[in-house]
Amino acid sequence: MESISIFPPLIIAGLWAATLSSALASLVAAPRTLQALGKDRVMPRFLAKGYGPSNEPRLALAISALVAFVCVIFGDLNLIAPLISMFFLATYGAVNLVAGLERWTGNPSYRPTFRVHWVVSLIGAVACFAIMLLLNPIAAVAAALVIIVTYIILARRVYRTAWGDMRSGFWFAMAKMGLLKFAKSRQHRRNWRPALLVLYGNLKGSEDLLRFSRYLEANRGILFLSHILLGDWRSLVERQRNLTGLTDEMIVNEGLSAFSKIVIARDFETGVTTLLQASGLGNLQPNTLLIEWESDWLRENDFAKTVRQTLEMEKNLLVYSKAMVPETELFMVIDVWWLARANGSMMLTLAYLMQSNRRWREAKIRILRIIKNAEGQAAALEGMKDLLGEARIEADLEVIVSEEPPLDVISTESERSAVTFVGVSIRTLEEEAGPLSSYSPLVDKVKGNLFLTKNWHDLEL
Repeated sequence: MESISIFPPLIIAGLWAATLSSALASLVAAPRTLQALGKDRVMPRFLAKGYGPSNEPRLALAISALVAFVCVIFGDLNLIAPLISMFFLATYGAVNLVAGLERWTGNPSYRPTFRVHWVVSLIGAVACFAIMLLLNPIAAVAAALVIIVTYIILARRVYRTAWGDMRSGFWFAMAKMGLLKFAKSRQHRRNWRPALLVLYGNLKGSEDLLRFSRYLEANRGILFLSHILLGDWRSLVERQRNLTGLTDEMIVNEGLSAFSKIVIARDFETGVTTLLQASGLGNLQPNTLLIEWESDWLRENDFAKTVRQTLEMEKNLLVYSKAMVPETELFMVIDVWWLARANGSMMLTLAYLMQSNRRWREAKIRILRIIKNAEGQAAALEGMKDLLGEARIEADLEVIVSEEPPLDVISTESERSAVTFVGVSIRTLEEEAGPLSSYSPLVDKVKGNLFLTKNWHDLEL
């Protein structure tokens, strides 16, 4: 530099100025940074201690000086300098990245006095990370590992901060973009995914219901964990807030693809219709109501009317009855009892989704159909093979010839099956003895998990 300089002494002066300014900046910034980290309990608490009217961080200053001394005396500056440069570049790159994303997402609270287009900030971020790799790839990887490990440690400590970050704004922008694109996309029955409105009665006593709703969703759909508080709004609003918090906490702890929705209503019918209409956003709405057989709501007088209204709103129905014996005493079989095409197709899709879970990967799917005339057995079997070929799902086919009542046949054949899907008819919802009362013997005899299913396309059946 001196050989090409017009005035060589300026090179030495510049080097001294840069060195001293960096040293003074580090002398002031490093101890204060350690002190702040100590106050936030990220670093040991004793580092937060200050002295004098200006709260000078003497302990933090001594530790900073010691670290610098060790690096200078025992280290190779040519080895340390690239690593330090990596952290500086990573810091500048992260600042540029955050600034660019904040501007791109349009965060209303992001109002810098120095305005830069988000493209410029992102170019700066990419440039910083690219220079890291160009200067020293090994040091860049080492710095990245240190940053990742530090982030993981801090994330596990779950610090409560008094400031926000840009992640919520980023995901809001992505969700908005995705929902608008989804609304404009073509909706077709072949692209159907389970969006289950899971109506639980008691959060602690609904483990089986929530577990099987997760199996049915299989990370391909979404769950709306819901509850209806019956009564007056003013007296229940605090309970609604608490139950929402508990449900959200459970969703996070269990890692569910779910949202919570707790509503207050004067009666069951109003609560269900409110949930089905108000849950979700745009086209991302529940398409299936899942309720437990043991639920008290199933015994409500207006349940039949509620279900009919649900089907008329083009929502499907699933009534779940949990297994009566341990799963070790059941056959690893998922039975689908075929009757109508729309209802059967939905049950077959749910069986396939359940089989995609690791827990049910070894389970076999059986498609069963009951006919009264043995002469039609071959034709029925051939028709089911065609349907299975269209569905492209591996399953065993069985056509059962019997003149016995269908529910008796189902009870016998699926008594020890791990999971059984059975279609229901509308008229059974309006029986004098109670909704679905004719299925009580089936529920009592089947030892495995049972799903009574109704597709809204089969509303007339």
